[in-house]
Amino acid sequence: MNQESRTKNQEPRAKNKESRTRNQEPRIKSQEPRTKSQELRRMHNFKKLNIWVNAMSLAKDMYLLTSNFPKEEKFGLVSQINRCCISVPSNIAEGSSRSSNKEFSHYIKIALGSLFELETQLILSGEFKMVNVQDLNILLDKISTLQKMLNGFLTTLK
Repeated sequence: MNQESRTKNQEPRAKNKESRTRNQEPRIKSQEPRTKSQELRRMHNFKKLNIWVNAMSLAKDMYLLTSNFPKEEKFGLVSQINRCCISVPSNIAEGSSRSSNKEFSHYIKIALGSLFELETQLILSGEFKMVNVQDLNILLDKISTLQKMLNGFLTTLK
């Protein structure tokens, strides 16, 4: 009787072992990309993205520009501009680490919003004569180009 109960107890274990093996197989397969978008998602290296490279260049330009602003603007417009321009490449980088294109696009949209804020602050700086017209136009063109690039990149993530 004892032996029979062991056999009965062992059979379900054997079935459980088989079912565990079957359950583990999909886990292994799920580690591989299943769709083309998942495959593309794994390839995002923010340092190789033109949008990130251009955003970094813009941030450097903005820091150089604001270093010449009046000292009384250090905690006002200078602080806002510097935070905004850093936000763009930072959000691109952070978004590239996310597990889905939907999440990545969320961060691209935040970066795009920061660019529009930066554009507004730069226009305001021009109106206060903190930036000469030639520099203002060059920077506004860079911002506009980057905005278009981000919008184009968003369409590839959908």
